[in-house]
Amino acid sequence: VVDASGEMVAHVLVDAQPYHGLGLIGRVAVAPEHRGRGLGAALMRATIRHGFDELGLHRLQLTVYTFNVAAIATYRSVGFVVEGVAADSTRGSEGRWDGLTMSLLEPDYRHPPACGDGIRLAGPHDAGRIATLLTQLGYPHDRDQASARLLTWAAEPQGEVLIAESDGTVA
Repeated sequence: VVDASGEMVAHVLVDAQPYHGLGLIGRVAVAPEHRGRGLGAALMRATIRHGFDELGLHRLQLTVYTFNVAAIATYRSVGFVVEGVAADSTRGSEGRWDGLTMSLLEPDYRHPPACGDGIRLAGPHDAGRIATLLTQLGYPHDRDQASARLLTWAAEPQGEVLIAESDGTVA
């Protein structure tokens, strides 16, 4: 992704294996000064469209380190599901890191599972409304605390945060 000044601000690599219908996604990066604006989700949505609509793949797969909760939440928000954890899979700067394998199948992209009327997966943009709801329920949170909590919940291997809305209000 290149901004208006011609500077590259994000990128992703797709290693397409057409025979297997597989796209291995890697090297996803958004420049630090451009994070938190939805660019990562937009990049992943474009990557998904490219993989399924243009390359004709059946499965997109990626591995993300378990400490990268913002990336995990982004991948989940665009449809990727957690398949498992590869413990101690990489030697990192401070010991070994665990990798989380996530995937999205073409049928799930075409027909995402429905949560029900007015119910959807939460995203980072919901932090303010979640903070308000948690505070109303007796668990005081500000927007930053709710954002951190949302990312932590969404990054759990089987964690999903659902939002129920009624007339635009989180219920």
